[in-house]
Amino acid sequence: MSAQMAEFCELLEHDPDKVRHVARVFYRGVAADLQRLEGAAAANEWQLVSELS
Repeated sequence: MSAQMAEFCELLEHDPDKVRHVARVFYRGVAADLQRLEGAAAANEWQLVSELS
């Protein structure tokens, strides 16, 4: 486990429900951006990939 992940889990008191909740909220927040990033990469639109990342 990385040091960052260990710190993350510690902040969430090693509670699996809290970890799942935070991961779910994060995913919902970035899912659309990730789809745009993947689409731009698939279309070889590297300037857009750079801007999105």
